[in-house]
Amino acid sequence: MGRILEDVSKWPIEKKREHIEKVYQDRVGLKLNLDDPKRFTEKVQWRKLYETDPMRAFCTNKLTFKQYVRDRVGRGYSAGLYDVWHRPEDVDLHKIPSQCVIKSNCASEGRYCLIVKDKMLLDIKSEEDAIRDRWFDRRYLNTNSFNNSYYGIEPCVLVEEYLFDPADMDEYKIYCFDGEPKYLYRYSDHFKDGSNMYGSYPIGIYTADWEYTEYRIGDFEREPMHEKPWCFDEMKKLARQLSKGFSFVRTDFFVTETDLYVAELAFCPFAGLEPYHPESFDYELGNMWNLK
Repeated sequence: MGRILEDVSKWPIEKKREHIEKVYQDRVGLKLNLDDPKRFTEKVQWRKLYETDPMRAFCTNKLTFKQYVRDRVGRGYSAGLYDVWHRPEDVDLHKIPSQCVIKSNCASEGRYCLIVKDKMLLDIKSEEDAIRDRWFDRRYLNTNSFNNSYYGIEPCVLVEEYLFDPADMDEYKIYCFDGEPKYLYRYSDHFKDGSNMYGSYPIGIYTADWEYTEYRIGDFEREPMHEKPWCFDEMKKLARQLSKGFSFVRTDFFVTETDLYVAELAFCPFAGLEPYHPESFDYELGNMWNLK
């Protein structure tokens, strides 16, 4: 099902609900119960439609999220900020550093992200045209999704510090319920040669004690078991601090051989539209989530 190029935030709740029920049936292959959600993926749909929390919106916005990280865990865990472009006419790739990361403040899963390893190799006109054309257009961003935490976010583009070569990092995503890590998954090779490889890499799912599981998400292949990362205890400590006060949030991290960075907080992973295998895992995660 293609992206809807109209402002779905203005739809009445009944129309949103009807559409989500159909998409959930198509993607997850199950009938959606929004009146008494039990599965994790069902509770994600309920949150998107009905939960209102200004702090969730504050953390969803990648610009204000930086302040949240500083306030909760201190400085040094996120990339420095060079510039913020609020309008298409602000975009000027001639003025960016030779290395940087350019990304939307309201996209996810690595979309609308340009990794600049060497500005001299950029096709500046082509990249500027692409950014101006879609990166500020609410119809193409998560502001035009069914996740209401994006509705109050004004699209802008961040020019951030380049911290490391994406090939040198692993990503860890920790599922936290009421401030406590329960499960996580890891993967590598999210970006290759600056391109987003979403969906083409395997992932491995672990308990919060680093016990390798047989669980899978969607069509992602299972990654072989890896050794526990060097910063595992620190990462869980940060996850607790960042997730405190939320009934559920996924805390995301980048890890290199020497450094640990906070990537983002995800309140509706995969939009709740990737099935968890076996289905009992979906129920297990759902039982951990106390909707508020």
